[in-house]
Amino acid sequence: MDTYPPTIFNHLDLEWEHLLAGRQLERALARWRGVEAPLREFRRVRDLLDLLEDQTADPERQSEVLLALLRLAPTDELAARLTLQRFIPPLKSIAGWKQPLCQTDWAAMVVSAAHEVIVTYPVDRRPRRVAANIVWDVRKRMYAALTDHRRWMEELSLGEPDEDAVVAPDIAEQFEAADLLLWAASRCQVPREVARLIVLTRGAGFQIEELAAHRSVPSARLRQRRWRSEQRMREALSAC
Repeated sequence: MDTYPPTIFNHLDLEWEHLLAGRQLERALARWRGVEAPLREFRRVRDLLDLLEDQTADPERQSEVLLALLRLAPTDELAARLTLQRFIPPLKSIAGWKQPLCQTDWAAMVVSAAHEVIVTYPVDRRPRRVAANIVWDVRKRMYAALTDHRRWMEELSLGEPDEDAVVAPDIAEQFEAADLLLWAASRCQVPREVARLIVLTRGAGFQIEELAAHRSVPSARLRQRRWRSEQRMREALSAC
C-alpha cells in the first residue's frame, strides 16, 4: 500500500483526467510542434507521455523531448504540467519518506519543489540524463528542507530537543560519515567512487536505480561493486 498522503496526488490525478478529457493539451501540443522540432512527430499527448514513461525507450530521445518541454515550461503552464505528470511516480516515492512534518504538507512541498525544478531547469547546461537529473534535484531540495526544519525546531526548543521527536536527516552528519567511510575505504583500497556510492545508498537514502540512471550504467553493476567493497571493508574491520 502506498504511504504517501492522497490529497495532493488525488487532486493531480483528477486534474490530469480533466485535461485529457478536454482539448487544451491537444491544442497546446499542436502549438508546440510549430516551435519545438523534437515534438513534431507526436499527434497525441498520450503518445508523447508514453515515450517519456517507457523504460525501454532511447534515453537520449527521451531527454530531447523533455528538453523541448522544459524550454516551454517557464512561460507555458500546460507544458510544465505535462512534464510534472511524467514524474508523478518518483514524486509519490519521495512523498512517502519517513519524516517529521505533516505528510499532507510534505507531499505538497514535494510537488511544489518539482514544479520549481521543472520551470528553472538549465536546459543548456544539463542536456543529458534529464529525467534522472530532475528527480535528483527534487531529492536534494527535500533533504535541504528537512535539514532546515530540524535546525528551526532546535532553535525553537532553545537547544532542548524532544528525545521522542523524529529527527530529519542531518546533511552535515552525513558528510562527516562520508569522510569516515572514505578514510576506511582508502585503507581497504576501495575506489573513491564506490565509497561515495555506499554513502549515497546506505546513508543518504538514494536508490541504486536512481544512481545508475544518473550515471548511465546498469544498476546490477553498481550493486555488485557496492557488495564487493562492503565485504572487503567488513573483513578489514573485523581484523582490527
